[in-house]
Amino acid sequence: MKTALDREVDRRKRTSHNGWNQEDKTTDHGKLMSYVLRLSVVSLAYVGSDAMAAYQANPNGDKAGYYLDLAHYCGMRQRGNL
Repeated sequence: MKTALDREVDRRKRTSHNGWNQEDKTTDHGKLMSYVLRLSVVSLAYVGSDAMAAYQANPNGDKAGYYLDLAHYCGMRQRGNL
């Protein structure tokens, strides 16, 4: 029987480099912030804008919260708060 730690390790392995876990439809905020920190300054504006557009296009979709978090973290990074 797997422990809670084993389940968390398995979940993190299934999570993509940008923080989205397609299997259980969750966001790993640590990975998402790390992804945003690796983006260039020029990329931040595009990624943040695209994420907000994706959220607005489908605010009730599976990834709506992910896109909103991504836009938020890009804005935080642009302001120097991340």
